[in-house]
Amino acid sequence: VDVLGEEEAHHFWDHRQKIREREGIVSFPKAVREYCSENEDDTCDFRLHMIFSRIDFAGALYDCVPGVIKHLQKIGPVAIFTEGDTLYQQMKVEDSGLDNLVDKTYIYEHKLEHLDDIRSDFPGHTMVLVEDKPANITEFRNHEPTMKGIRVCQGHYSQDHPSHEEADLVLKSVEELANLASDHSLFKE
Repeated sequence: VDVLGEEEAHHFWDHRQKIREREGIVSFPKAVREYCSENEDDTCDFRLHMIFSRIDFAGALYDCVPGVIKHLQKIGPVAIFTEGDTLYQQMKVEDSGLDNLVDKTYIYEHKLEHLDDIRSDFPGHTMVLVEDKPANITEFRNHEPTMKGIRVCQGHYSQDHPSHEEADLVLKSVEELANLASDHSLFKE
């Protein structure tokens, strides 16, 4: 709002939402490009990219996340498997410090197309997908039937599709992952 004004800020967020609906991902860089392509201002792209390059990703990380990851690593390897604009996602993962907490990071524009990467890097492990996007659990199961799905109802997609039929386990928050025991049925074939 400070950079664009209220009306134009809404216009920008409309672009972001259209990309999300069209491509199934949130991509701020694409939203910036589309919004600025309609704009006569030569500094539009620069000003908006500066906003997104200054986001405090470490400050946006839930406080419990480092402890949750350490707990889950006692059960098995933990990987980040994220999708969207790859440069933006890489910036989020690195700037938040998450890349230093997990065993491996996978960043793709569309992660469903790259399940084989995880399967080949972690053979013999039960794949447990922790997601706030319920559609991803369903799609992944279509390609990896033995995969287990945990739906976390916290975050950007937490209100999407209120049905939890696709998940093996539904949690209200990321913090609840720290309560999972290593002998939980989710971690067994």
